[in-house]
Amino acid sequence: MAAWSTLSNVLNIIVFVKVGLKERVNFNLFCLSCSDLMEAATIAAMSVGFVGDVELLFGLMDGTYYLLYISWYRALFVDISSALTVFITIERCRCVVRPLTFNTSFIARRGKGIVFVILVFVLVNYLPLLTTFEFIPSESQYSPNLTIIIVTYSELNLAVARYNDLVFGITLAALCQFIIFVCALLMFRGLQKTSKVRSTNVLKSNDVHSQAKGAMTSKERRVVKMILVLAGLYTTSCLPQMAYCWARVIIPDFADGKIGNLQV
Repeated sequence: MAAWSTLSNVLNIIVFVKVGLKERVNFNLFCLSCSDLMEAATIAAMSVGFVGDVELLFGLMDGTYYLLYISWYRALFVDISSALTVFITIERCRCVVRPLTFNTSFIARRGKGIVFVILVFVLVNYLPLLTTFEFIPSESQYSPNLTIIIVTYSELNLAVARYNDLVFGITLAALCQFIIFVCALLMFRGLQKTSKVRSTNVLKSNDVHSQAKGAMTSKERRVVKMILVLAGLYTTSCLPQMAYCWARVIIPDFADGKIGNLQV
């Protein structure tokens, strides 16, 4: 899946670059594809840790610690992709609900600036976490003559991780789910309203030929179904991560203790 995601996102990036990034939609989708590409790359890098100790710097690193460390980079790009997905959804929702005034709206005029703010916000919040890990050498349990690198968690790192769980894993994740759900409903009602207006205009004109076009078209119905399916998939896929973050906050031993191996 990581290889397929990498290939598809590379192709998307090439297409968007060739088409041009001046268009607002192309730029937003280009940024989303770049974030998804990095997410796929970190997942591919994590797979190395499942085979045991991996080489890192000038020594060997235990596979478990390697997985945990790289997983935070994956979480970084997952949160960037989630935030960009929500912004693109809001933008499309605004276009469907208020199409006549969309191009003059703040979202349309400052779209690239909003994307930049999203990227900076996520990076600034993750940098303290990614820079407070400590790597120390330790004797390998398999060979007394082999030294491996392990990761230790300082009090500052654990505090930043708890903050990250509360902000991204719980608060913003729930907010993103709520926004996606509301936007899906608004787009559904907006498409229905457009269809009803078209039906009313057709009936007033007594145009028998156009009357068949008055109801919601099959294309519009497919768009509505796609929106609802994507909203449902996004909401469902985020629930395990939210449950995991809640567990890290509520159960102290979940992250590092008697049951710390459960998170792996």
